[in-house]
Amino acid sequence: MSVWYLDQGKVSAPGSKIFLNTLKHLFRWLKEEGISDAYLSFRKVYASLIRALPVAVEAKKWMEENGVKPDYHNKEQTGSTQMVMLAFSSTGPALLIEDKWLPVNLLGVPTMWSEHRFWVHGTVQMEPSGCYFTRIDGLYPIISLDNQLKVLGHK
Repeated sequence: MSVWYLDQGKVSAPGSKIFLNTLKHLFRWLKEEGISDAYLSFRKVYASLIRALPVAVEAKKWMEENGVKPDYHNKEQTGSTQMVMLAFSSTGPALLIEDKWLPVNLLGVPTMWSEHRFWVHGTVQMEPSGCYFTRIDGLYPIISLDNQLKVLGHK
């Protein structure tokens, strides 16, 4: 459902929290009414999503404005669209392509994203100077259920 929300036209960081809280109340009501037990599954990811979804919204806006190589921004694309993992760390942004971490040329990345990972759906241009995004169709948060379950005190 968070992927659906992020793919809608007008999303915002506060709106993403409202969306998740609305879902939480809907799923809780469905459980109380004996209609569905989706709340039990949703509860496991809620705490991670309530933090990660607003960050992904802001990251997508920034990437659309600053993450596309200017030479390619309005050109017809010839490369294939793919889903790649984007990681921000102290060594800089990198893409996981064919089981290799490759540096991606992004300047001025906000420091609040350090140690975050996202799935990016778009087109990547490989050049000798590094990777570039030539189109970004979507950006989605990566959350770890293992860490979330540990936080909740579950095994």
